[in-house]
Amino acid sequence: KKCIRPLVLALALALGLNISAAAYTLPFRDQASITHKIAVSECVELGILNGFPEGDFRPNNLITRAQFCKIMAVTVNGGSSPSGSGLSNPFYDVKSSEWYRDHVAYCHSIGL
Repeated sequence: KKCIRPLVLALALALGLNISAAAYTLPFRDQASITHKIAVSECVELGILNGFPEGDFRPNNLITRAQFCKIMAVTVNGGSSPSGSGLSNPFYDVKSSEWYRDHVAYCHSIGL
């Protein structure tokens, strides 16, 4: 049950389901361009989404492999990050110093 809510919200966000959020406020400078404010807000609250260090969300950007793995890993773990998991990383282009290293390794370990 713990991971169902985050998974549903992440899927709603990914699939572009329209959820009304007329007066919803988010912590991002570009919040006016976010279409699905409730889904994004829930995912932020659950630690699934964080936005960028500059304070942007960038809803019109394409998602990267690193971002996808972070979203999926935290969602599957019910809001917890798999950081420090000690999983081996099979990808030569993911260095151990990268912020997303544990997320990619975790997603690989569960077959994503």
